[in-house]
Amino acid sequence: MSGRADITSILIIGAGLLATGCGNAAPGIDNHIETMDQRIKRQEAEFKTTPDIKGEELHRRLNGLGIKDAWITPAKEEHGVDIFELRAPKEDFAKLDHRALAKLALDSRYRFEFVDGDQVHTAALYQGAELHEREKAKALKELAERGQLESYPRYREGMSMAAYAPRLEAWCGYKSCQALRVIDGAWIDYQHAMVDMAVADRDGRASASFDCMKRVVDATTELRRRFIGNRGREGAIDY
Repeated sequence: MSGRADITSILIIGAGLLATGCGNAAPGIDNHIETMDQRIKRQEAEFKTTPDIKGEELHRRLNGLGIKDAWITPAKEEHGVDIFELRAPKEDFAKLDHRALAKLALDSRYRFEFVDGDQVHTAALYQGAELHEREKAKALKELAERGQLESYPRYREGMSMAAYAPRLEAWCGYKSCQALRVIDGAWIDYQHAMVDMAVADRDGRASASFDCMKRVVDATTELRRRFIGNRGREGAIDY
């Protein structure tokens, strides 16, 4: 290999190290970096432990939550998975236990859906709240298992986002503005680079940083509310 090629290789490697923040203290991921094979196997194992209610059992549970047989139509979603389409009269829909239905939606891996647009919107709000509640519990459990429950950067309502965001990025192994974009001093959004780095990851560090960021956001309802997509939060539900 020529000297020029050697220098080029070094520059490429150096750029990669800088992009992922290697060499800097990152308490959120230090000693918790998985290989890609370990990460995939863990995620597959986690998925296999999630509920998967379907078929007659799902039909029975829908009946138990007030969904009448006359409202249920078997169908297939775009990937060929069997689902139930629900057509509930408006006055009856208003009386349903939407929180319980949201739990069942997640436990059935979304194998039923309402057809009416307004009902779809209402169901989505409850399902979003239920999903956040589960993700928050999972994130707090992981932080506790890692011994980070008392040390992760906590966001509290009223904090300066311009000051908080770089602190969280550094804790998870990012450079300032590499993962989060501060908007109008009070709102944030994810940077595309954060996702791109995780997709291109080879040694597990960028994926660990991505998971770290998501874990803190999931654990912190007040922080989740500061994402620009939640500005206004019209109709939003928090349990």
